[in-house]
Amino acid sequence: MREKILLYIAEYQYLARRFVQILFLMLVINIGIKFYLFVSQIEAGILPNFERPPGVEAFLPISALVSLKHFLFTGTINEIHPSALVLFLIICLTALIAKKAFAAGFAPLVFCLRFLEKYIPMFLKKDFQFLSSWI
Repeated sequence: MREKILLYIAEYQYLARRFVQILFLMLVINIGIKFYLFVSQIEAGILPNFERPPGVEAFLPISALVSLKHFLFTGTINEIHPSALVLFLIICLTALIAKKAFAAGFAPLVFCLRFLEKYIPMFLKKDFQFLSSWI
């Protein structure tokens, strides 16, 4: 009975992690599309009819460091890069508490690498198991 419960919990954790990975992947793609449309309108000389997606800041590690410096010197969160600072602090806190890389099991990159490891060998007859060794 105990083994069945542990097996059920392990299966649930796997499905939950896969769901979160797919959700993050869809979020990243959505932010990328919105940012592309925003930049395209600016490059065409059109004033965009929507704001730049704030999630883009999460992809700018330099903006996180600039925001951290601003926060340390002024005590206020930089209005230009707020999400980058928040994500950077969450990543640092998670790394300190868990003593491992941030969201290694949830990141969209990990999802894509797992997909490559599983399905590419069917077509290319190559082993991609080395990819997960650095995650």
